Amino acid sequence: MVAVSRNAPRHDEAAKKTLNASLLGINALPMASDFIVTVTAARARLNKLINTDSFAISRHGKIVGIYLSKDRLEALMETMELLSKPGFAKALKDYKSGRMKFHATTDLDKAMLA
Repeated sequence: MVAVSRNAPRHDEAAKKTLNASLLGINALPMASDFIVTVTAARARLNKLINTDSFAISRHGKIVGIYLSKDRLEALMETMELLSKPGFAKALKDYKSGRMKFHATTDLDKAMLA
């Protein structure tokens, strides 16, 4: 049996993650990462869970731990580093507002050689 949260995103990715959890033979709730498993389920199926990108571990309905894969953790650290730089934050804001200009790399190469 797979329990699905009422607030879970209703799209194919959430359904896929819930299906993956059910194939592992665990009760799981979709969340921003892959899913939430109980401590008992995590202990029993850690060898399969470790192949997922991330999951949360709960005890008595409360999350008590989070697993992030090495790739997920590195991406998070890189994002935090980039967001801590004022120049990047400004560039991101300009991009989101549509004020950023894009140039072909070939044009930039020509301009640098001139």
